[in-house]
Amino acid sequence: MPSRFGRGLWLLLAVLLVGSPAGAFHTVFDYQVDRVAVDGGAYGPADGVPDFVDEFDDGVLAPGFKVNAGTARESDGVLHLTNPGTHIPYGSGIDISEVENTVVLHDGGGDFTITSDWIGGVRAQDFVNLALVVTGGTAAGAEFFGGALYNFGSVLSLQVYRGEGVTVSDADTHAVDPALADGPFSMRIGFDDATNTATVSFSFDGGATFESFFDPIVIFRNRTDAIFVVGADPAAAIADNCCADNCTTIIDADADGVCDGLDNCPALAGASSEDLDGDGIGDACDSCIPADAGITWVAGRTMTVGFSDSKKLRLRADVRLPEGAVLDPVASGLRVQLRNPHVAPVAVVDLVVPAGALDANGAGWSVDETASRFTFADGGHGPRDGIRRAAVRRRADGTVRVLIIAPRGPVPTPFLDVGLAFPGMPGGCTDHSLSGACEHRGHAKVVCRDAPASP
Repeated sequence: MPSRFGRGLWLLLAVLLVGSPAGAFHTVFDYQVDRVAVDGGAYGPADGVPDFVDEFDDGVLAPGFKVNAGTARESDGVLHLTNPGTHIPYGSGIDISEVENTVVLHDGGGDFTITSDWIGGVRAQDFVNLALVVTGGTAAGAEFFGGALYNFGSVLSLQVYRGEGVTVSDADTHAVDPALADGPFSMRIGFDDATNTATVSFSFDGGATFESFFDPIVIFRNRTDAIFVVGADPAAAIADNCCADNCTTIIDADADGVCDGLDNCPALAGASSEDLDGDGIGDACDSCIPADAGITWVAGRTMTVGFSDSKKLRLRADVRLPEGAVLDPVASGLRVQLRNPHVAPVAVVDLVVPAGALDANGAGWSVDETASRFTFADGGHGPRDGIRRAAVRRRADGTVRVLIIAPRGPVPTPFLDVGLAFPGMPGGCTDHSLSGACEHRGHAKVVCRDAPASP
């Protein structure tokens, strides 16, 4: 990317436009531009007659364009913006291919209009854009302005944006009929030199009419020179567990648009965002976030996690509750997460014991006469990955021992982090890492032992 204008624009657009969760799972792409025309500015008078037209029918980009990012070529009478693109590891990831023009447009150089005509539509979760990059003058860095067509799958979105550096100061979005994503379209940037305002407009009828859904935005703010880029920003490839049926289907259990292989909270739609403790699990799905933590692991006591391929999981841990906490799992319930943080996404087994006293079906919590020992049974009807039996006992020294027996399920071996929580108790959770202290013992049997350090 030798141009002082284009350098970094693809990153700015990635940060700006990938603001919606995207179930990204394809890298093979070929977006096609049939024609780019410019009227006015440094190209000639703004009189309604294009001064520059590239029909992309001579087989070479020069002299009108050059590659700014990824891969671009002319063939078969169109500009192909194709893979491999420049990979941007932002959010779910995108691969960018774009070209920039080779003539500088100037503030004070007259009105201009730039039009790009696209064929072939836009796939779900991808976007294409027409943008200006403005530099020079007294301001440092670059200003960016442009429009994009973004196919969210269920919503086709037109977008306009302006910003400086990596900060967006103006942005707007307008939804149109998703069926329009399958056909040709045109994007246009118009600049009024007298007011220094730019407008983005779109056409879905072959360029016969253009419509703008957005107010004009002032550009060339203390900057003087601009080039424009034409780009495609498809979603990038990710783990296999995002893709099924030859990548015609996205694996997305909560149907929030983020495939399971990227979702840090795959059980709750739209909840995958904040991860305050950086453990790879979204806060909405995490058994313990820093603000709620209050339980500590007892120094010198050994926590044991053991499981076999064909039988059950067994966990024993000694913990100390926060001062003033009332031990009552009948009211609070119990939750344990077993995690393998060394894979992406983090592998998690969530074991949840609901609150509630023992019922007539033999499911629920019972408590002894001293109110110091609580025992849970599922009555033989627990879920496959739920806890079958659990015991919580307050010991003479004030510590609490937790014992859990559960069907094995997909336990994430060989490295384990453990989260333990009494969900209804203030400060009633904690996280602990076994630091890989797991070993195989015989066929498909694993035991993890760890003596936590002093709190």
